[in-house]
Amino acid sequence: MLSKVIEILNKRKKNIILIIIYIFIIFILSLVIKNVNYFEDLFQKDSNVVREISVTIIKTRVEIKEEEDVMGNLHKAEYDVICFNLPDNGEYKEMSIDALSEDEKIKKGDRIIVYTIDGGEYTYGGYDRKYDIAILTVAFIVVTILIGGILGIKSLFSLVLSFLVLIYGVVPLLIKGYDPILIILTAGVIILALSLFILYGIHNATFLAFVGTLIGLIISLLLSIVFINILKLSGLSNELSIYVNSNFNVDIDMKNLLIGAFILGTIGIVDDVSMSQVVIVKELIKTNKRLFPSKLYKKAMNVGKSHIASMINTLFMVYFAVSLPMILVFLMSNLSFFEIINKEFIITEIVRTLIGSIALILSVPITTYLASRFLLKGNVLDKLKKDINFKK
Repeated sequence: MLSKVIEILNKRKKNIILIIIYIFIIFILSLVIKNVNYFEDLFQKDSNVVREISVTIIKTRVEIKEEEDVMGNLHKAEYDVICFNLPDNGEYKEMSIDALSEDEKIKKGDRIIVYTIDGGEYTYGGYDRKYDIAILTVAFIVVTILIGGILGIKSLFSLVLSFLVLIYGVVPLLIKGYDPILIILTAGVIILALSLFILYGIHNATFLAFVGTLIGLIISLLLSIVFINILKLSGLSNELSIYVNSNFNVDIDMKNLLIGAFILGTIGIVDDVSMSQVVIVKELIKTNKRLFPSKLYKKAMNVGKSHIASMINTLFMVYFAVSLPMILVFLMSNLSFFEIINKEFIITEIVRTLIGSIALILSVPITTYLASRFLLKGNVLDKLKKDINFKK
């Protein structure tokens, strides 16, 4: 049994060493992040510190109150009264909130968030969902490791590193007012390199996939700049963007941020297809090393075309799902089809989908061409030389 384990470890030695290195990198990054307040002085400081507390409901009741409206008329209003103990000192508290819908009703045992300033009045902040999301996250990690094996573990490390780059690299720099295009493009290249080289190792095939995806990013950047300006998109197409732009003491170019968001979204769809095309070319070479680059390109593109077809539909479904609530609101407002698609929120998602699709479509033949030229280099010539020498 022990010898079998040692044999498996020897076979997986390279992967185990890589995983140890990744864990070490994440550990060092976590220490750095823990000891540096990246978000200090980014926002206006308020002398009144809002405290967020997670509490468990011990009982609830409904309360009817008489209130005066703006005209001075009395009317009855229904409130939900929720009761809880503070976690630090066990002090009993009651809080009235506007009557919630049946889907949002709070019951005994629910965990919620409440806010207070210096222990004063408490306000309702919604359900405390961190424990539920933690369970779902653990399930995701377990499924990824069980099905993906070593590659699944690598993908999780890649995900963590990408998260750290975005949250502790991109976000603070954007808030400080640096150009979103430059910051996000740089971060995108870093994330792309991390994900590809961590998952597939450092070799020719991965480098070709990296170059192919990089070309896709450049295409996405150019198209985004051109069409966002042609269509006069402001980057303020949803309430959150407007809220950030008007309520915080930050100077963010929302149009450039929109361009950066398009670039970042391109990475997630192009790198997968680019790597797939390189792997296809590599496998075709293994099965037949006599293939010339042109023939190899055609065979790999036959598979690439099916990837394009499926990914375009996937992109459409994803972006449509994101826009669905707003589309329903517009439809219920009795707007015509052309009035709906002319709304900036909708047109932004359409442009995002089309630019991502164009970058994806063009990346497939570019990456396939690079792979068929450079991965095959020398194979056909070497084979022909061997045949000639054999005949002689």
